[in-house]
Amino acid sequence: MIIVGILLFIIHASGHVKTLNMLSIWWFSLTPPGIWFLLFLLRCWQWNNQIDKYLFLKKENEYAQMQWEVWAERYLVISASSVMLPGGVTAGAILKSLADTLPSGYLLTKRLKNINTPVTSALASLQLSICQLPAALPVNVTLITDLPDSEIRSAFVSAWEVLFPQRVVPDNIEVTPDFSMGWVDERLKQPVLTVDLILVIQLNGGNAYS
Repeated sequence: MIIVGILLFIIHASGHVKTLNMLSIWWFSLTPPGIWFLLFLLRCWQWNNQIDKYLFLKKENEYAQMQWEVWAERYLVISASSVMLPGGVTAGAILKSLADTLPSGYLLTKRLKNINTPVTSALASLQLSICQLPAALPVNVTLITDLPDSEIRSAFVSAWEVLFPQRVVPDNIEVTPDFSMGWVDERLKQPVLTVDLILVIQLNGGNAYS
């Protein structure tokens, strides 16, 4: 474009083209290089935008990869579990007997004088596992029950203080009659390390079961 501008300058200065005499020699000779320079700046701007977009997408990809790796490291582990069967029914008896030979307990009832008994028994079955937890690790408690909130909560606190005197009573104690398996998905979305203690205590029976 510089060469074109020089040629146009020479043509204008020679005076062979009378029509060009009405135009400024500088505007006439510098217009093509000026247009080329503006187009060059426009192309540089577009190229710079493409570079910025590439760097942005690259950073987003790296961030997404990092978040995915963090997400992939999340998991749930059942560190301990316990099941309390009705009186006279044990795992060994179930394995050794056929279904039709097990004694029926349909019309039998067992009255509990104190609500603390099943709560204490449930916690006692997990005592060793809970004692092995780090003291600084938060414990979230969920009580799935058909009992009144105040009664089961008070019974849990009393049993905890007796069985785990070296550990503080958990701050987060939730009492609910319902528990959805969607809790697993929601729990995996939380990037925190905690222990969730879930106790299912059903005592009323009939339509009162959770």
